[in-house]
Amino acid sequence: MFGGTGQIGIEAFSRNAKNVTIVDNNNDAIKLITSNVSKIKVPHDNIKIVKSDALYFLENTAEIFDIVFLDPPYKSKNLLVSCLNLLPKLVSKNSVIITETIIGESPQFFSTCYFLKKTYKYGKMCLNLYKSIEI
Repeated sequence: MFGGTGQIGIEAFSRNAKNVTIVDNNNDAIKLITSNVSKIKVPHDNIKIVKSDALYFLENTAEIFDIVFLDPPYKSKNLLVSCLNLLPKLVSKNSVIITETIIGESPQFFSTCYFLKKTYKYGKMCLNLYKSIEI
C-alpha cells in the first residue's frame, strides 16, 4: 500500500514473492512504479499495479495476502490505523504486516490477531513488524 516508487514490491519479487500487488492513488507514482517494474524481467501477471485509494482497495479487494507493507504519508496516522483495521480479513493465517512510521508514532495494537514483534529504527523513521498470533 502507498507504493511510491514500487521498490519494496520489486524487492519482494526479487526475493521470491510469487505475486506482488502495488497500490498507490497518485498518477505520478503509478507512472514511476510502472516504469520501474518494466525494467525487470517479470511475467505479466506476477506484479500487479493498482491505481486506487488505499482504503477503497482494502475494502473492495478479494485478495488474500501473506505480507503487507504499509507506508502512508507520515502525517496521516489515522489513515494507517484505518488500513490496519481492515487487514485481518485480507491476510493469511501466518501473515506479517510491516508499517513504516516516524519514531514515536507507531500505531497501537490494531487487532487481537496480531502482536508487535519488533521495531527497527533507522534515523527518524522505523519499521514495525507485526506477526499474527497463532491460536
